[in-house]
Amino acid sequence: QNCPCRNGDIRLMAGTSSNEGRVEVCYNCVWGTVCDNGWNDKDAQVVCRQLGFSGRALAMGGGVFPSGASLVLLEAVSCLGNETSLIRCPRRVAVGQSTCSHSRDAGAICLVQSSSSCLDGAVRLSGAGDASLGRVEICVNNQWGTICDSGWDNSEARVVCRQLGFNNSLAVSVP
Repeated sequence: QNCPCRNGDIRLMAGTSSNEGRVEVCYNCVWGTVCDNGWNDKDAQVVCRQLGFSGRALAMGGGVFPSGASLVLLEAVSCLGNETSLIRCPRRVAVGQSTCSHSRDAGAICLVQSSSSCLDGAVRLSGAGDASLGRVEICVNNQWGTICDSGWDNSEARVVCRQLGFNNSLAVSVP
């Protein structure tokens, strides 16, 4: 059989650009949609990261993008935000067992940022050549800037790591 996709592959469909749309996942050689039951920005972040987008992600509920016509494959997805693929996220309903209708197809918008623009409150790590460590920078008024380390400790480091989708149990502030 000629399989059009691999288990766990995802795509965004019916959006106005490649960084947004209805979320579809492949399972057993079939593309299907995801129910918006419990769908949130952490789930959308996993989708966007899996598709290669590094910016913020927004979860969209049913009706934002045109409904799908195939199976609703996933429901009650509950990503922690650091998973490498949507299919690896915990869920309360088995794959292919959803009772959700297509009017509740989940969507995602992967916010694309150029290096010269950013969204207020966004954070990034820079200067180390590794996505998981570096100097913390924050976006204020569409400009990246640094944060004074006075009073900075592991608590703040954990917040930044969570915001970036990393496991906060390993967050460490380094002078």
